[in-house]
This record gives sequence, structure tokens and C-alpha cells, in this order.
Amino acid sequence: MSRTGTNSDAGLTLLEVLVVMAILSLASIIIAVSLPQANERSKLAHMESQILGVLADAQAGARRSASVRRVVFELDERRFKIDGEPMWHPIPEGVDLSIVSAQELGTSRRAVVMFLSDGTSSGAEFSLVSGVYAIKHRVDWLSGRVRNAPQ
Repeated sequence: MSRTGTNSDAGLTLLEVLVVMAILSLASIIIAVSLPQANERSKLAHMESQILGVLADAQAGARRSASVRRVVFELDERRFKIDGEPMWHPIPEGVDLSIVSAQELGTSRRAVVMFLSDGTSSGAEFSLVSGVYAIKHRVDWLSGRVRNAPQ
């Protein structure tokens, strides 16, 4: 048989197969290590989005109704909501929430952020932690805006 042209018996050498298997093994290890971290990051981002949405809804509701609106965080029960509304938002396992707010409005395990009809707030600072990831925000008392806080 001639070496020119195509050979119907052509195949992979043992070395080529081993190299491909090594590359696939490394890729699967990288994926297996990164999946739990992606899950932590995803849970944290979802929780952040929910809290920011509830705070924005409370502030907008206070302005619309020209009345006070409160967001209640029950840390022992791992949940929060706008006071007076029926739906609680759960804080998922694996996500830790800590909040510092005006002591006059809540207790050590029940934090409250209050929004007034002019858009101002009682102010607060909260942080979310999941694994190695952390997010920190401040609710400005003068403007009621929620901003990223330095870590």
C-alpha cells in the first residue's frame, strides 16, 4: 500500500487518545470546581435583586400614597417584606443577611427600614454573604437611595 492519499485504516495513536482524555479530565475538574461558586454567586445576586426591588417598591409606595412605608426584616425567621403586605420574601439557606438600621424602629432580630412620603428614609446598611462572595449596600437617609457600600 502506498502512503499517499487517504488510508482507510487511519486512526488515533494511543498517545493522541491519552492527550484528549487528559484535556477532558482537566476541563471536567475545572467545571466541577466552578459550579458551586457559580451557584453561590447566583443565589447572592438573586437575593440582592429581591431586596433592592422591595426597598424601591417601598420608597415609591411612600411617595405615591404620601404615607410612611416600612420594610421589615425578620432575621430569625429568615424573611422580609413591606409592612402591611401579605407576601414574605424568604432568605435562602446559604445566604447570610446582616442589617444595621435605626434601633428605635426594630429590635436586635427584627430590623426595619422606613421610607417617608418625601422620599427620605431612616437609613440602613445591609450585607449579604454567600460562601466567599459578599455584597454590601447602604440606604441613604437623606435621599432614600440604595448605594453600594465599601466592603
